[in-house]
Amino acid sequence: MNDYSELYALTSGLRSTFPLLDLSKAPWTLVGELSGFIQAMHGHPAYVEYRRVGQALIHPGAIISDSAVIDGPALISNGCELKTNAYLREGVMLAPGCIIGSAVELKASVIGEGTALAHFNYVGNSVLGSRVNMEAGAVVANHHNESPGKSVVINYAGDTVNTGAMKFGALVGDDSKVGANAVLSPGTILLPETVVGRLALIDQSQS
Repeated sequence: MNDYSELYALTSGLRSTFPLLDLSKAPWTLVGELSGFIQAMHGHPAYVEYRRVGQALIHPGAIISDSAVIDGPALISNGCELKTNAYLREGVMLAPGCIIGSAVELKASVIGEGTALAHFNYVGNSVLGSRVNMEAGAVVANHHNESPGKSVVINYAGDTVNTGAMKFGALVGDDSKVGANAVLSPGTILLPETVVGRLALIDQSQS
């Protein structure tokens, strides 16, 4: 797979929300480079309205709890809310109107417009589309803990792709819903409007 436009089409608002992102790169490459990309945006005219707080660029219309922790580069857009003990690290980009709930941890991920992570979620090395809802405790795993040294493989539209990446979580299409305590295994690709049931395990590695 050399053309990733079909994958990014699952998150249709990404290009208009973050027009400076290089969507010619594979999603697993893109998320691995977010820290450097965000750092390069400091002082860029597109983000002149944002205030710089440490390594983060924060829109004045964002609401951030005093207990939220931003560790490393982040870009937080207008209307976003970071609630009690939210934790962002290693390069996170939030589109307008995201809600990052209590005790949610985000690592090296792009989150689309209007997406909500309720509370007690973990999302690592992933791309989530617009208006995605993750109920309490739902997790996107990004690493094969049971197989050290195994790179992440994706299966999509009949193609099997070894990403070569040790860490890649998921690409979740627009308007998808992930139920409480569900787990998306490394390399998950969800089509728009997918509904994942509560307590479900999504493992596409054998599909």
